[in-house]
Amino acid sequence: MLTDMEYTRRTGRRTARALRGALAAVLLLAGAAAAACASTAESPEHTAAPAATPTSAAAAPEQTPTPATTPTSAPRSTGIAALDAIIAAAERGDAAAMQAAIQYTATACIATPQGIGAPPFCRAGEPEGTKVDVIPLAQCEGFFGRPDELQMDTLAGGATLYAVYRASAAQQFPPGKYWAIFARSDASSRPPAFAIVMNDDRIVGIHFGCDMKPAQMVEFERLTDAVVSPAP
Repeated sequence: MLTDMEYTRRTGRRTARALRGALAAVLLLAGAAAAACASTAESPEHTAAPAATPTSAAAAPEQTPTPATTPTSAPRSTGIAALDAIIAAAERGDAAAMQAAIQYTATACIATPQGIGAPPFCRAGEPEGTKVDVIPLAQCEGFFGRPDELQMDTLAGGATLYAVYRASAAQQFPPGKYWAIFARSDASSRPPAFAIVMNDDRIVGIHFGCDMKPAQMVEFERLTDAVVSPAP
């Protein structure tokens, strides 16, 4: 049988061994925990992925503004169909159409010349006072032309309407109701302007020009009452 002292000694030794085992276990656990912490500290830091930038809606293609359509200018019309037809023939240089629109006037011829604007001169074999078909004409000076003397080809080059006027109270020659003034398309060898004198539906006179531009002819003839005004 163990004495109390021996029993105490043995019990103390067992307790000491138990304490040493527990301490070793604690130390082992502490070391494992430290190693885990170190491993965590050494692992690369997780970087949050940047937030996705919302894709902006595709910009609508820029619309090029459609230029405003310039209204086509209205035809320059007198409002009288027959006059407009004659003017159109002159603009396109249609000598035949202009010839067909001429109105001749039977006028008594004279045997003795009387100067500018005098009645037509009688030809051989025509007694004075014989009625002959003529149309008043002018080219710097006024005169009368017979059908076989009228050279409409001089108007065949084409032209641009400048303006149309009513005849004024002044005595223009050739006489008539309307004056249509034209600018020649080619004025290199001919007067730059000419005029067709009309009644309501016929050509009753022609002014072939006299080295005057359209505006100068208007001023010279003292035309002021425009039916078709000059283009701006």
